[in-house]
Amino acid sequence: MNPTFSKLIKVTGFLILLGASIYYTTQIVTPDRSIKPWDVSSKIIDFYEIEENSLDIVFVESSHTFCPFDPYIFQNKPA
Repeated sequence: MNPTFSKLIKVTGFLILLGASIYYTTQIVTPDRSIKPWDVSSKIIDFYEIEENSLDIVFVESSHTFCPFDPYIFQNKPA
């Protein structure tokens, strides 16, 4: 057998094993997005099931919008 061909077979086999191991590791580590808290469709459905006029503030943006929100400031704000 030609040494170049043998080396090509080894490299190809290694790349296939590497690709398969990366793929299956990604499948194991990646969370299932169809369950809460990642299931956005259930959040939207829950939003529309809220009683009318029961919300004072709604944050509709990324986490940068609601993370700095301090409920203490809004609850204890003088009228």
